[in-house]
Amino acid sequence: MKISLLICLVAFGGCATAPPIVSPGQRQAFADVVRDAEAEGAATEPPEAARLLAEAKSGFDYAQRIPKDPAHARRVLTKAQTDAETALLMARRRHEDQQAARIKARQDVEIATETAPATLPAVRTAPLTTPAVITPGSTSPVFTPAAEKPSDKPAPTGLAP
Repeated sequence: MKISLLICLVAFGGCATAPPIVSPGQRQAFADVVRDAEAEGAATEPPEAARLLAEAKSGFDYAQRIPKDPAHARRVLTKAQTDAETALLMARRRHEDQQAARIKARQDVEIATETAPATLPAVRTAPLTTPAVITPGSTSPVFTPAAEKPSDKPAPTGLAP
């Protein structure tokens, strides 16, 4: 009887000490990917990455709680790891796109600064001191300097009009 009790304890003890579905290495790898993804902003942006990261965390937690079906737990764990890595890649891509847009905007400003004159020339406007003169046969005023009015010009000498 003592031997059968000992055999039962060893048999059931062996089941109770079965290796966990999620190894410490898998747990650490998953935690590293999640930490990197959150550092890249995957928890909030883009929305698809945030959704994938949340699903990955949930799947990882679920995989640790289903020891009765190790094959299913491994599939869930693999999907959780893949989702977390995808969220990380999406966040990195968004971050790189934002950096590229900032660099392009900065370059556009530099190009515009290089092509624009350093200082704009001052525009001088002189007050209009010449009176408007309506020439015969015209209906619109023509602005001419007073010295060039037809009536003020001396007649050319030696030339016939």
